[in-house]
Amino acid sequence: MSANVNAIKKANDEFKNGNFISALKLYKEIELKNPEFKDILKANILITERKIEASVDVINSDEKILKLMKGMLERRPSNKILSNELLRKYIELVDDVKSDRISLKSAKLALECLEYSPFQVSLLCAVYNIFKSLDLLSLIYGFQLKPSLTIGGLIKLAVDNDYWSAYKNIISKEIASKSLDCKHAFELINRRPPTLKENLRLNNKFFDSSAIKISFGSILLNEQKFIGANLCQHYDFCDEWILVEGACKEYPERKVTVDGLSLDKTKLIIDLFPDPKSKITYIQYGWTNVDGEHAKSELRNEYISRAKGQYLVVVDADEFYEVDDLKTGISDLELDFNKFAIVFPQVHFWKDMKSFITGEYYDISHTRFYKNLPGMKYIRNHNFPELNGKFVHEMGQFKYPRKIIEDKNIKESYYFDGPKCYHMGFAKDFEDMRDKTDYYLARGEATTRISTTSSRAAWFDGDLPDKCRLRSWAGKTPSFLK
Repeated sequence: MSANVNAIKKANDEFKNGNFISALKLYKEIELKNPEFKDILKANILITERKIEASVDVINSDEKILKLMKGMLERRPSNKILSNELLRKYIELVDDVKSDRISLKSAKLALECLEYSPFQVSLLCAVYNIFKSLDLLSLIYGFQLKPSLTIGGLIKLAVDNDYWSAYKNIISKEIASKSLDCKHAFELINRRPPTLKENLRLNNKFFDSSAIKISFGSILLNEQKFIGANLCQHYDFCDEWILVEGACKEYPERKVTVDGLSLDKTKLIIDLFPDPKSKITYIQYGWTNVDGEHAKSELRNEYISRAKGQYLVVVDADEFYEVDDLKTGISDLELDFNKFAIVFPQVHFWKDMKSFITGEYYDISHTRFYKNLPGMKYIRNHNFPELNGKFVHEMGQFKYPRKIIEDKNIKESYYFDGPKCYHMGFAKDFEDMRDKTDYYLARGEATTRISTTSSRAAWFDGDLPDKCRLRSWAGKTPSFLK
């Protein structure tokens, strides 16, 4: 066992160093020799394959991006106003680019933003001309003046002063090493118009998104079915992720260790997940000290007490979001000082991802996006943190309406229009559903939440309450659940 764990750690090191093909090969070799590791390595293999696919897109993107730039320059300059939403995406993109190479999709977004901003037309021209001029200079002087530089790198040169300075030093050393007179090259690389960030800062309009810090908080127990996919789906979006594993008092003892921890492969999947940016804090809390409604609050307070971000997103192991929806939730909190919480409608998948349920309990959407206020804590309800005796969501909350739309192409099939949370809590295995149901019954919900209890019972006997309805799902599903 230890040899296999060491082999996986070696593969993780390859992943962290960006050697995705080598990492995938190692993961596959381990899986082939040890079939019992198939579930454990599922998340590792999936995220590595996605990284390889993305890198192929990057490799083939340079000429396409160059054509896009040329097309923009041939058109009349745009007089459109750069919207706050587009600006936010652009600044995010600039802050997220950590290397020379970016994908075609990201480059298109950057170019779109440059085109929208009137004072950035000259910058777009400069980036294009630098690329072509360096090509020409390379031919004249007989050596490469673009060490590992791509269109993605050029876009970064246009928006990142530090990167620009570092690149100039590389070019200068390269020219000096050849003992050539490259005055024209020096003039070229020293000439650059003001960037979007510089212009906005001068006009006191710049919103510093680099200060944004997003914390994720999760509680989990026996979640091997979804935890790997959840980490893959959301890892890139957060700055830190605090995972708290533990069992509430009254939870069926047959399904947890004596310490109140998972009996399945949850821990192994988390431990072996390649955490290249060291975002994950994994806390094995165990049994709660209290029972009933307050037990989950005890677990949730473990992540909320550690969260350092300006914003807190609660992402339980069986809850999934599309990245654009996550951005929407955070953007809503950023741009409105009067909003302290955001609520998305939940798609409650029923047994699988082919159908979903609505009505009674399933019409309730939990608040998952918060401004992370100092001293915030779960006290009276494990779904609603509070501060100074007041629920945070009561201080100012926006709730997106649930818009269920019938698909015109698929009869009696539906999708949700707008941001949403995909909830897989009712798409678990039979034993997991049985254990969770038994826990809620032991907690006394057969008398305190009669309609909720009857709707949960319907998962086993098919006898849905009168107000509940099952419908076929025609919408998208989170990419890592496919």
